[in-house]
Amino acid sequence: MAASSGVVAYTGTLSPVLDGSDSVYIDREFTRIAASIKSIQALCPQAAVKAPANPLDGSVRLSRAPWRPLEGQTEDQWVYYDASASAWKSFP
Repeated sequence: MAASSGVVAYTGTLSPVLDGSDSVYIDREFTRIAASIKSIQALCPQAAVKAPANPLDGSVRLSRAPWRPLEGQTEDQWVYYDASASAWKSFP
């Protein structure tokens, strides 16, 4: 699955050496920011040729050949994942 245009993941780097526990706090905050960006990126509409391994509830995908999650689907179509039904459904 390709990343959506305009969304770039955050890659952490080494934090500066600070006095006390400041460095630990900053590292923890950057880790939380990276996780948030990753979650947002996973929910961005994307084109896909296969289902994501662990789709999130509400994930939106443009299903492209050979992936056809809807019964009778013959063309590319926007779909979303409904976790309560454990199924991909037609995007309204």
